[in-house]
Amino acid sequence: MYVPSNARKYVCADCRNKITTEDLEMIFRSQIKGYPLPADAPEAGSKLYDDWPKLPFKFKREFVETVTKRIEVAEYLGLATSTLNKWRCHGGGPVFVKLGRAVRYRREDLDAFVVSRSLKSTSEKL
Repeated sequence: MYVPSNARKYVCADCRNKITTEDLEMIFRSQIKGYPLPADAPEAGSKLYDDWPKLPFKFKREFVETVTKRIEVAEYLGLATSTLNKWRCHGGGPVFVKLGRAVRYRREDLDAFVVSRSLKSTSEKL
């Protein structure tokens, strides 16, 4: 999709197609359906999808930046991405966010996962 050059747009780094920011926002909103609003949101209590247009830009940016990709998570935890994939299928791993087909992790969920896996000796059970 090509957009007139005077319109606000996003240019895809891979294919160089231009997407209007309104279309990009609509696509993003469709991917966060069902995701609860974080507790620190200005209008906490409802769904992120419903309140997204009303949220301040600063909050939107912080939310998007806190959602982390699998490769970054694997490096952060010192694990292989295949381990994260297995945990997602079979359980036992950190909480993840599904945005359309993309899988993302929030830093606070990763930190909580690490704390929940802390042991004092090898004889302890998780």
